[in-house]
Formats: sequence, structure tokens, C-alpha cells
Amino acid sequence: MEVELVKKQLQLIKKHRLMKILGGKILTGLIFFLALFLVALSSSSLLVNQANQRLEQQAALIKGQISSLSEIENKQTYLMAKLSSFKTLLTKQARHQAIAETVFGLLPQGAALKGFEINESGNIQLSGTVPDWLTLKLLTERIREPRAEELAILKADVTKVSYNQGEEIAFDITLQLSGGKGGNEK
Repeated sequence: MEVELVKKQLQLIKKHRLMKILGGKILTGLIFFLALFLVALSSSSLLVNQANQRLEQQAALIKGQISSLSEIENKQTYLMAKLSSFKTLLTKQARHQAIAETVFGLLPQGAALKGFEINESGNIQLSGTVPDWLTLKLLTERIREPRAEELAILKADVTKVSYNQGEEIAFDITLQLSGGKGGNEK
């Protein structure tokens, strides 16, 4: 009986040992599989990080390109505003030149212009002197029947005629020319 008992114990020990070896192999296989899984996971993580870095570099490059284009756009907007201002200035200069040519074209020889003012409504107020009545008459005739000036006279009012101390005749005249606020735009 003892021999059988020892035999049973030996079989049990052998079985336990076999189980331990099998458990060790299974455990080693699981550890190896887990290690492979962790390596694959870290590799994929590294690949994702590299892709993110590439995307961030591309985004930074595109932001740089946009910021350089933004500077060009700001300059373009500035130049367009300057061009528009310059166009307005040229238009106003041409208008002012036409007004001056029209007004000075009305003045006969010997007339002196003392004041020249344009009010908010576009009316031109002239004040000056003429040496005699004949020159004043010539001035009023030129106003009534203007020459082929650039701007036509829409309305004219002689607001004052008087003698001043130098024995000259002083006058005040209000004119409204075409292209002003009250007239036809040219």
C-alpha cells in the first residue's frame, strides 16, 4: 500500500509539476502577447504623434503664408483708400480750377477782387471794387451773358453796390454755378 500511495503521490506531484509548467508556459505566452500588444500600442502612438507633428508644421506654415498675405492685403487696402482719396482730390481740384476760371473770366479789366467765399450751399460770394460805372456795367453784362466758360451761371444776385473812400465802386455779388449743391452736377 505504501508503494501505491507513493505512486499516487508521485503522480500527483508529476501532475502538479506539469500544471506548473503548463501554467508557466501559458503565463509566459500571455506576458509575451501583452508585451507585443504594448509595443504595437506604443508604435501606433508614435505614428499618431508624428502625424500630429506634421499636421502642426503644415498648420504653422499655412498660418505664416496667411499672415504674409494679410500684410499684403492690408497694404492693398491702404493703397486703395489712398487711390480713392487721390481720385477725390483730383476731382475737387478740377472743380475748384473750373470755379476759379469761371469767376476770374467774369472780371473785366480794372476790377479788383477783395473777397471770394463759397458757403455751405455752394453759393459763391464775391466782393470787390471797380474804378467806374462802365466797368461795373461790363461786369454785370458778363454775368448775364456768360462766355463759353466751363461752368454756367445758374443764378446771380448783386447784393450791394456802393462808393468807398478811394472813389471806387464797391460791389457784392452772389453766384450759383452749375455743378454746385444747388445746381446740376457736371
